[in-house]
Amino acid sequence: MDIKHQIPSECEIQTMVAIYDLSKKGISPALSAIVDYLNDTQGHNWKSQTVSTFIARLVKKGYVSSTREGRHIYHNCTMTKKEFLQKYLEYSAEILSNGDLEELRSVINEL
Repeated sequence: MDIKHQIPSECEIQTMVAIYDLSKKGISPALSAIVDYLNDTQGHNWKSQTVSTFIARLVKKGYVSSTREGRHIYHNCTMTKKEFLQKYLEYSAEILSNGDLEELRSVINEL
């Protein structure tokens, strides 16, 4: 996946993190669980339609897939959190330091 042209927004990334975290806790990431998680952990007051829009954008960009099971639709990320972080950091290095990963590593090590 070419992340360069499909970089998720901050809200979309928060939605992905919610899906990762819910899955890790063994909770099926349905829309209602994702909305509750985001509102509880991020201090948002988002409605289902707002989060549904973020999920639809993530599906279109290829970061999330959706599966219907009976009446419920469950959402899963198409790459691991580590894979996403790696691609995001590589993209950041590309635009901030002409692809110099060593410069990015140096900055991260100083944190």
